[in-house]
Amino acid sequence: MRILIVALSFVATISGLFLFENFKTPPQETNYAKIIGEIQGSTVPTATPQSTKVPIKTYRPTKQPATTLTATTTPSSTPSTTSTPINHIYYTSSATQAKYYYCDTDSDWKNLSKTNLKQFLSPEELLKSYPNRVLHEPCK
Repeated sequence: MRILIVALSFVATISGLFLFENFKTPPQETNYAKIIGEIQGSTVPTATPQSTKVPIKTYRPTKQPATTLTATTTPSSTPSTTSTPINHIYYTSSATQAKYYYCDTDSDWKNLSKTNLKQFLSPEELLKSYPNRVLHEPCK
């Protein structure tokens, strides 16, 4: 007798769970006008959002002072050329998959990740640290 009662209660429990899982209620119609009216008529105070000013940090690379090269000549050599200031900055990414370096006149360097951005005063200096990099676009 006990087994019969346990079996019936088990069946009732399982069938109840089955009915509960498969019972579908009709979707409630949402009346937004009524909801807004109830909210506006309520005495519950609502908080007004306050604007907060968040400082925005922007990255602006600074140009390094231009260095000048001067040519020295010996008495037996040809006349010297005028010195030309080197005023370009070269950028690359320190990411291992990067393959290009950029002159400051090539705006594509601005797409590099700020966390991996490296800058150099000459392509020779850059290529010492990153020998496999290729110039993306010549300087203008």
